[in-house]
Amino acid sequence: MTASFGAYYLPGPLATLAGLWLILGAPTVFWVALARRVVSRMDSALLLAFGFAVVTDFAVLLLVNFGAPLVGYSRPLAEVPLAAGFALVDLVIGSLSPECGQGTWARIRRVRLPGVRIVAGYGALCVVLAVAGATRLNNGLGPQASMLAYTAIAGMLALLLIRHNRYAVEVLELGVFLGAAALLLLTSLRGWLITGHDIQVEYEVYRLNLGGGHWVIADYPTSYNACLSITLLPLALTKLTAISATGVWKIVFPLMFAVAPVALFRSVHNLASRQVALLSSALFLTFPTFFTDMAYMARQEIAFVILGAAAVVMSEQHRDARLRRYAMIPLLAGIVLAHYATAYVLVMVLGSGVVVTTVWRLLDRIGERRRTRAGRRAPADIWDYGDWDYVDDVTDSGDDDDDSSDNPESSESSDNEAAKPRSAAPAFLTVWLVALTAVLAVAWAGPITHTSGQLTSTLFSSWQEVIGHSSDVGSADTSNSLVGGSHVTDDQRMAAYLAETRASTAHDRDQGLLYPQDVIDKAPTPVTAIPDLPLTSVGTGLQRLGLPVASLNGLVRFGIAAAIQLLLVIGTAVALLGLRYRRIRAELTPSRDQAALAVGSIAVLVLLTLVPQLTVDYSVLRALQQGIFFFGPFMAAGLLWALRWCGRYRTPVLATVLAVMAVDLTGVVPRLTGGYPPQLALSDSGQYYDEYYPTPEELDAAAWLQSVYDHIPPDAQQTMLLQTSQDVFERIQSVYIGPAEGTVDPLLLRPGSYVMLGHAEVDQDRASIDYRGTAVPYVYPTALLEDLKDKIYVSPGVEIYR
Repeated sequence: MTASFGAYYLPGPLATLAGLWLILGAPTVFWVALARRVVSRMDSALLLAFGFAVVTDFAVLLLVNFGAPLVGYSRPLAEVPLAAGFALVDLVIGSLSPECGQGTWARIRRVRLPGVRIVAGYGALCVVLAVAGATRLNNGLGPQASMLAYTAIAGMLALLLIRHNRYAVEVLELGVFLGAAALLLLTSLRGWLITGHDIQVEYEVYRLNLGGGHWVIADYPTSYNACLSITLLPLALTKLTAISATGVWKIVFPLMFAVAPVALFRSVHNLASRQVALLSSALFLTFPTFFTDMAYMARQEIAFVILGAAAVVMSEQHRDARLRRYAMIPLLAGIVLAHYATAYVLVMVLGSGVVVTTVWRLLDRIGERRRTRAGRRAPADIWDYGDWDYVDDVTDSGDDDDDSSDNPESSESSDNEAAKPRSAAPAFLTVWLVALTAVLAVAWAGPITHTSGQLTSTLFSSWQEVIGHSSDVGSADTSNSLVGGSHVTDDQRMAAYLAETRASTAHDRDQGLLYPQDVIDKAPTPVTAIPDLPLTSVGTGLQRLGLPVASLNGLVRFGIAAAIQLLLVIGTAVALLGLRYRRIRAELTPSRDQAALAVGSIAVLVLLTLVPQLTVDYSVLRALQQGIFFFGPFMAAGLLWALRWCGRYRTPVLATVLAVMAVDLTGVVPRLTGGYPPQLALSDSGQYYDEYYPTPEELDAAAWLQSVYDHIPPDAQQTMLLQTSQDVFERIQSVYIGPAEGTVDPLLLRPGSYVMLGHAEVDQDRASIDYRGTAVPYVYPTALLEDLKDKIYVSPGVEIYR
């Protein structure tokens, strides 16, 4: 009852707590007991239960959406049906779930957690600084608070690494969560409105379902609308809490996603030392895609939360493999429902892992036959099946532990399976798990939602590229890859775009639907570049000392990107060779499944890099972020191996390296010196600001256009067309709902159309085209537009022509 009516009749905090309890809290608590049957530690059970809770939400929302109309609710996605559905399912789960056992929660309350006050206080400070930094920038103030927040987060990661063997594991997990939350909020809270690339389209899809009160995929049959993470889940959060829709997208989703690196820590620590696990999470957090792009992709944020829970299940070593496989089924289904691309990449990773495991088994048998023919049993080597599945309690020069001091249940005989020797066991990966994931993904995108058009197009285009029948230009995301990729200049991309556009528009131009080519050619559109930040006093001082600041900033970024890839190669090689040659001291002793998934992830990443169409349709950087769930510990082990010469000073050196890398990648160092492209989280300028930052003036102009559209006759409405850049269109689509085209390219301007220029075109004389996944900025010919049309609306940063 509180959730049904609280948002309107009760204080906001009470209504919000009630709604969050129904949607996330109660399902998590009720799933813990079952999760304890699947995983051996309580923190693992909580992470798995949270993943189950998100999947439960999807199931409840589908049940209410399709079941409520059967009992008379024409708008099932209203407060009462939603609250009733969640309450009913929570009661069912609570009634049928097993008990946690006598005193389990009491023991948790009594557990000692060394370092919890320091980490909790420091982490809270990081979050406060993040909120303050984003708010100051939104109000037109400087980036000092944001820079301080990034520096504090880097200090948090260094502190956790230095004291990893003194703090409780749960405290390390708390520190990872708070650091991740602060990093994400620094990005997600920028702008008072929905700000970012994918999130603007996601938010519009959500609004369409909110207005209809009923999710009908046929009304908007796109892959976005098939993602329950951005359609039904935010709708329930908005309806049953006092949190605004903007708050759900900018606060709730990032805080949910902050659980993912904690799950990564736990999954790695199931198989490796806590230092390797902590370093894996730190690499996940400091990878630039995490804090620059992930907060703008809510559907992938939710998918990664479930993927993290799946990683915990896959890495568990002390529970029955069959039960763990059954627990994977709802998690795999949840990933499919949350985000199509994450599911497709996961299918490729799992499939590659099964192939690798099969090859290793074949080599095991060949080796066994050779030993049998030789009449002796050779010592186990890298291909020995049993040796792969036996994993010692890995130690790191005395830094690791078996968690017995932190785990309140470690002394119980009933739950002490973690203390048993790990004997040879069948591999966890099976063909049917891969087949099930593939079937779920194809069925959801195909016969269920009919949104598989993008998948079909991507596969067809990729095959055409493989056989050499189409363009081989890929996304610029691969420019720093060590295994090839696209190295096409902006001038080459612009030339290819102009040639293709002129050819494709020739017929419409001949019909008079577009301006004549000779008129357009009078106004060239040369490629330009987004200017770097001006040098600060620090940068000027360094420049006087003979240090080229701009070149050094770019070189450092490229060096870090190359080092991350080299760490992956080195860590994987050392870990695998360490199993065969005992004289090679590796920092990671992987299980067969862990090694297979890592090798499979690397293979998928290479494939995505080398096939241009795949780089266009699915970002390689996002794939690498997803891959860290599987090969993150190998990267961490590579870094530890590279610093082995430091001896007993390795941990402080490691913490220093990580902190320096964090402050540079987050933009603190470039912002301090200047001479580098601006980042949205630290500046009111730059590519992301131009493309994704909505201004009040643009929304006012969109409202004026909508009023024009609303007051003209229906016949005139059918011929009224607004042309604006795709970036501006996505920013104003919640205000202007009339017919529009997302382009202001002179080659595509139509006589009689309205043309709206945003703050990039007006203030910077700069627009951009998107060619095969890469934005190419060019000088916009405003003079040509003034010759062809009349200016009818002027505002700071906005102009409208007709």
